[in-house]
Amino acid sequence: MLTNTAIRKARPGEKPIKMQDGGGLMLVIWPGGAKTWRVRSQADGKDKITTLGAYPGIALAAARAARDDLHNQTPPPSPVKPVHTFEEVARK
Repeated sequence: MLTNTAIRKARPGEKPIKMQDGGGLMLVIWPGGAKTWRVRSQADGKDKITTLGAYPGIALAAARAARDDLHNQTPPPSPVKPVHTFEEVARK
């Protein structure tokens, strides 16, 4: 679990640094010093990464709330292709 102190003290490196919070929430610290919130989730069996915004514009508590909102959303139904039985095809 991340803390506000750990986030403030984190410094950029040569490569992006990912600080995990839990439930798919992470703070990415870019080499230029920018800190952005991202959430990893799955939709239709595929991994999806959603960017929530920048720290400190979005605080830790707000990022956790946004993560929970994303996980609680019901995904839109996938389009279902009509299934034809052998009998339907034979009658046509």
